[in-house]
Amino acid sequence: MGPEGTIAGPRITDVHDHPVVLPSNALPRLRVARLFISTTADTDFVDITQCCFDMIERHKPAHGNIVIFTRHTTCGLTINEDEEGYQEDVRTTVERLTPRDRYWAHDDLDRRWQNLTPDERPNGHSHVRSMLVGNPSVTIPIIDGELALGRWQRLFLIELDGGREREVILQMFSLDHPEQEEEFHLSVSDEGAQEPEIQR
Repeated sequence: MGPEGTIAGPRITDVHDHPVVLPSNALPRLRVARLFISTTADTDFVDITQCCFDMIERHKPAHGNIVIFTRHTTCGLTINEDEEGYQEDVRTTVERLTPRDRYWAHDDLDRRWQNLTPDERPNGHSHVRSMLVGNPSVTIPIIDGELALGRWQRLFLIELDGGREREVILQMFSLDHPEQEEEFHLSVSDEGAQEPEIQR
């Protein structure tokens, strides 16, 4: 057993407990922000890490976490390195595993009868890709007022059926701020992300 009863196995070389002392009247608080993202590329990586940093800078939580959630089924969220070669490898791999020109039952409107809309897109490959390379949500801890990301880690929205209008929700749980909802409008083009416009 490690310190404070923590189980430390042979592959765990060290355990650092991080005690957090809270005031007796501390209450959990919640803040919500929405990102509205316009994508242009069919497959694209949109770095939204700075939006999380901005939220922390604005509200200055001591400890907590941020939950990031996308409300769509043909894009996803991931934490990885911001490096062009990695992104090219992902594009190449998903194209090889899920080529858009093969038969997709989702796109066969002669047999499909569920969840149809007048502007239905042939995007069966995009739905499968979102299961392979993205998640609908990720959670990032906040420790001592900072996101606990590693040196090379960045948070990405991965667009797999662009260009589209996407919505991403940020929920920050902390111990020292009242609930409030804010809206960020983030426009993304081939030249990169614009600064979020914050509407109060």
